[in-house]
Amino acid sequence: MKKFIGMEYLAALALIRLDKEEISLTDLNQFRVEVVKAFEANEITSVFLFSPNYAMELVRNYSDCFELINNDSVLRRKVSNEVLISRFLAYLSNDILRAVYTSKESA
Repeated sequence: MKKFIGMEYLAALALIRLDKEEISLTDLNQFRVEVVKAFEANEITSVFLFSPNYAMELVRNYSDCFELINNDSVLRRKVSNEVLISRFLAYLSNDILRAVYTSKESA
């Protein structure tokens, strides 16, 4: 079964996993590529909802957590890791979290 992963979950994963306050959309896309590799290694079939339009939607829907800066090319967190975990990571399945956190590629 395919797992659909919204950009808000990918952003939260990246900011926490990479220990960053902000991430460019280019770097977030590279993180997505590495996560896809980790998923494939763990036989997880996924579809990531990732595009500039999704970035704008992410900020519109979760303006309390994220903002776009630098001409909408960089995503910045507005909350702590604890808030990102409770708002986003808590809803991801264990196999997804295990694949991301045990992968060398997404570190």
